[in-house]
Amino acid sequence: MHNKLHILDAGKPREISEISKMIETLASKRHFTRYYFAESSDRDAAVQEGR
Repeated sequence: MHNKLHILDAGKPREISEISKMIETLASKRHFTRYYFAESSDRDAAVQEGR
């Protein structure tokens, strides 16, 4: 990721040297686990337990 980012703001360049935590989170790689169920009722029961 770049240390500095230049954007045009009302016709003149503006420097951004810090990126918000939300943008950092969106840019970061995420790991997901996928579960497969033989029956949809098993999946529904697992979802209910997770809530």
